[in-house]
Amino acid sequence: MGDTMDGHLILTAKKDYTASQTLEHINKLMFDYWKTQGYKVDEHGIIGKKNGVDNPDACRTTAWAEILTAPDGTEYFSSLSNESRIIDWKAFGTTIDIPDCFEEIEKPVEWIVEDV
Repeated sequence: MGDTMDGHLILTAKKDYTASQTLEHINKLMFDYWKTQGYKVDEHGIIGKKNGVDNPDACRTTAWAEILTAPDGTEYFSSLSNESRIIDWKAFGTTIDIPDCFEEIEKPVEWIVEDV
């Protein structure tokens, strides 16, 4: 679905899920994905690397995104499809039992608020 879209892609929760629940599933997917790429994950998040070596003293990645609220009240967050380093994340999600809890769409133009 997101492969042919030109704008910024976002994820919204499907019926019976909240944005928080959806983000929890996406975070699990993200942590598991980066483990397959050779990164370590502990209770504080993903341990980054510096020059290919684990850097446990650096800040940790603890969540994929921040939940935002659109002018119409819809909660959403940025899709993993916007990150070129995460290849075929949807197929990866099916291997770790991520439920069908999100919809990926282009961010509607009317949701874009320009800073003044």
